[in-house]
This record gives sequence, C-alpha cells and structure tokens, in this order.
Amino acid sequence: MKTVNTLKKSILVIALALGFTTANAAGTPVAEKEPTVTSMGVVSGQVVFNLKYDNLENENVEVALTDKDGNRFYRQVFSEKNLNKTFKVPAEVETFVVKVTNLKTKVEQRFEISTQHQFYQEVTVKSVR
Repeated sequence: MKTVNTLKKSILVIALALGFTTANAAGTPVAEKEPTVTSMGVVSGQVVFNLKYDNLENENVEVALTDKDGNRFYRQVFSEKNLNKTFKVPAEVETFVVKVTNLKTKVEQRFEISTQHQFYQEVTVKSVR
C-alpha cells in the first residue's frame, strides 16, 4: 500500500529593517533613548507589532504609519511618559513605515516593516510491501 503525504505550510516572515532617519535642526538635542519596534507576528491576517518609547520630558510625540508610497493610514499624537502601544496592520500591506517624531525637537526615527511570504511544501512517499 502506498501512502502519499502532502504537507503544505505557509510561513509568514516579518523582516524589520530599522532605518533611522534623524531630522535634527542645528543645536537641538537628540532624544535620550530611541524608540523600539518589536514584531509580535501575524495574528488573524494582521501584522502585530509593539512600539515602546521613553518620553522622559512628556513632550508631544507623533506616531504615523504610512505605506511604501507615503500614504498615511494612521496618525496619533501621544504625550505619555512611557509610550507602550501595540499596533495591527493588515498583512496585505507588504511594506509600511512607522515614523516616531518628537514634535518639539523635530527628532524623527523611522522603522520600515515588510512582510515576506514563503511557502514550504514537503512530499513523502513510502513503499509498503
């Protein structure tokens, strides 16, 4: 009896490319601690990630999410001392940018997040006498 097992697995890999762009006016101080973005995987068809930022001076910080063409689909201003937010973006958006800007000092950090779809297929054939 021949047994043929076909196993299909879909693996969604999130590659975080941290591209820091600092828009810093002459003479303004650089933020003491840079924000961090951590991938939490894909849940129910959405890319989930966490943003943490120590806003020691309780200044206004803008968080904006844009697609690769620059179209903004989220913007919010926070003034929390310890910013710790979780965001969800549809997995269909293959590449998007998270921009964190201190509105007082104009210091900006950018994180580019992209998803890759990789498919793995395994076929096993066994011969039984």
